[in-house]
Amino acid sequence: MITMGESFGIADRGHFYDPVGAMRDVVQNHLLQVLSMVAMEAPAGGNLDVVRDRKRDVFLAMADADPAHYVRGQYGGYLDVDGVAAGSQTETYCAMRLEIDNWRWSGVPFFIRAGKSLPVTVTEVRVVFKETPWLGLAPRGTPRPPGNELVLRIGPKPGARLKLQAKTAEGMALRPIDLDMEFAS
Repeated sequence: MITMGESFGIADRGHFYDPVGAMRDVVQNHLLQVLSMVAMEAPAGGNLDVVRDRKRDVFLAMADADPAHYVRGQYGGYLDVDGVAAGSQTETYCAMRLEIDNWRWSGVPFFIRAGKSLPVTVTEVRVVFKETPWLGLAPRGTPRPPGNELVLRIGPKPGARLKLQAKTAEGMALRPIDLDMEFAS
């Protein structure tokens, strides 16, 4: 899941934002570039052409976006912003599901979300791993723990978080552990 949430609205940018919206403002360029960096195969060299080609492979393998997997919305008060057309249908929030049909990613959904006036400002990539099979780490019959997660925070404070399920020392129970790292400036 790739998220770009902003806790602020469009302020005095109504004339720019209203004809553009969240999809064209950040999804079609910034967030799809992040998706391509996450999903691309390892480049076989260090030059920019090789990286560009691996990113292009992702887009070639990506199925067309399905409108049934697309949600859009508008924050309260958007229509009152100077420069926003009366009755505007411009989205200030959008979310979509995409699929990449190649050997590595077939069947894995990719979610992109972007929006203004959300509870927090954050840009991150969240990789949610599959639930693990029962491996003798928890008593049989107990619910499987959720999948581990790798969260790469791009902003506002770049860093990484690894969310795992770990066996307790006292017995067979599992407990969640968050391993955080904030990158130095």
